[in-house]
Amino acid sequence: MELFDTSAVIPSKLGPKDYAESVFQFLETSGRTAFVKIRRFLEGWFSLYPDDEKAKLRSSFRAKEGVESPLFELALYNVFHKMGAEIQIHPAIEGTGNKPDFHIRLKSGFEFYLEAIVVRGVSDKDVVRENMEQNIYGIIDHKLKSPEFFLSVHVLARGVNVPSENQLISDLSNHLSSISHVKAVKDYAENGHINYDEVYTFVWEHKGWKIEFVPLPKTEEAIGKSSHRPIGAIESGVVYSTTKEDIRNAVEFKIKHHKKVTKPIIIAVNSTHWSTDEEDFRNALYGSIIVSVDLSSRESHAYQDTDGVWRNKKELRNQNLIAVIGAQMLTHTTLASQNLVVYQNPYIPYPDEAKMELLSHVFPEPETKLGRTDGSTLGEIFGLPSDWLQDDVIDD
Repeated sequence: MELFDTSAVIPSKLGPKDYAESVFQFLETSGRTAFVKIRRFLEGWFSLYPDDEKAKLRSSFRAKEGVESPLFELALYNVFHKMGAEIQIHPAIEGTGNKPDFHIRLKSGFEFYLEAIVVRGVSDKDVVRENMEQNIYGIIDHKLKSPEFFLSVHVLARGVNVPSENQLISDLSNHLSSISHVKAVKDYAENGHINYDEVYTFVWEHKGWKIEFVPLPKTEEAIGKSSHRPIGAIESGVVYSTTKEDIRNAVEFKIKHHKKVTKPIIIAVNSTHWSTDEEDFRNALYGSIIVSVDLSSRESHAYQDTDGVWRNKKELRNQNLIAVIGAQMLTHTTLASQNLVVYQNPYIPYPDEAKMELLSHVFPEPETKLGRTDGSTLGEIFGLPSDWLQDDVIDD
């Protein structure tokens, strides 16, 4: 069994992902060099996965939830396989129907359960909003005929449901047909984009939606080319990251979900929000950094709050959780540069036999400081050059 359907590849499909297309659909069908390489590499990973579990994982890649979770599980499996660990998938736990993703036995003999989760760093409401907007962009790209103009799109207000595509395309088409391309080019050249925008902007309102469209005249060479999509630019609103809270909440959820495990457990978290950094993991797991200033001496002192995973204001907790493995933006296009970090529980003596030499480690040091040792990137572990995809522009 293979992960991808080789007959689905469209060699002539060399453009970016359609807005309405799922990531997996694009990954499976793209003819671009980079995605041919990605498919080949992931097939190698998939070939090492146990045969009796392949069908379920293959189905997960195609699910509407997206590729992030199954990709993360596949990556973790192969990392520990590379370490020479014995891996059992979805082991049964006595007294509960909840099964962790993996039971791991390292070469040292140390055993633990491993559970994986992906967090996105944005609220569920923002995810729903983004999905609806992607549907709208897809409608425009597939339905609108705009041979002379690109569109700059800015969603100003959002309705509850995706708007009527017929109404949207009809109103946009009528607006574009009322504009002279020759005059638009002249006005843009003479007046600049600010004055141009004031004259040519079209604000579409329908059942709670308010979307601003600015027609941008195409060059003479680009007019009528079917390979050009109508949307030329998308203006994004402000979306506030909840990465730190999402990491902490995800770990707490998984610990409660697997509270009956009798062996140590490690939670692996892949945070896919673009703003994620190591400080998000440190603050979520060890507690937020608070700086106090003595007004008389003007001296400052930094300490960690009791809002971490392993400690609250009253007591230590979750001591069966010996570590959290963190990944930042691990996707099919970022594999080579990824570095998995083991954040050790600071309130227990971390077992020497649980050290994972290939991975980076963050660990406690005196006076609430945290030390760090560097491990290998996934590219170094699996022999992927850092520039393995650079002969193709990755923007999907």
